[in-house]
Amino acid sequence: PKIEVSSTSVKQIVDLSLVSVIIGTRVTILPGAPLVITCRAFAIPKPTISWLRKGKKITSSERFSINSTTLVIHLTQRDDSGSFTCLAQNTIGKDSASSMLDFIG
Repeated sequence: PKIEVSSTSVKQIVDLSLVSVIIGTRVTILPGAPLVITCRAFAIPKPTISWLRKGKKITSSERFSINSTTLVIHLTQRDDSGSFTCLAQNTIGKDSASSMLDFIG
């Protein structure tokens, strides 16, 4: 699989508006702002997408929603700072990419 990766940075430090980015983007936001990270992976056969935080698989919960290629953090917290990784894998191989999350305030 091959993941589409962004190399941009996004800073949303004015208010708690939703921030939506492509995996690979470095994000700086205020604690409490919702964040959506999208991971687009291309391969045949179609890859499965997993989301990792500190090497552990993220599962849907009160704070996190996963919809195949999208990770939603409904209410970010300072503990979330660091990298979020998208892992795409199929029977042929795998690829991964990460976004860094930092906080202001």
